[in-house]
Amino acid sequence: MLTPMIRDSSGKLVPATWDEAMNLMVKKATDSLKQRGSNSDSTGQGLLEDYYTIAKFRRAGLQTHLLDANTRLCTATTEFCLLQSFC
Repeated sequence: MLTPMIRDSSGKLVPATWDEAMNLMVKKATDSLKQRGSNSDSTGQGLLEDYYTIAKFRRAGLQTHLLDANTRLCTATTEFCLLQSFC
């Protein structure tokens, strides 16, 4: 994917510029923080290094210590099941 995609008013994905996509992300994050407070956002799937960097930004910029990394929830259970299956 070389071009960011955003949803238009009808819900269809359309190509956008990087500035449009980043401005939309900032707007959505700002709206969420205003409506629900600093502990209102979450993260998706990532690597350990990604989560370390995200955590630093969250602590410094968003004033929250909460970070629920999907790797702890998803990958840990998958690893356990694989170990049970093959060991």
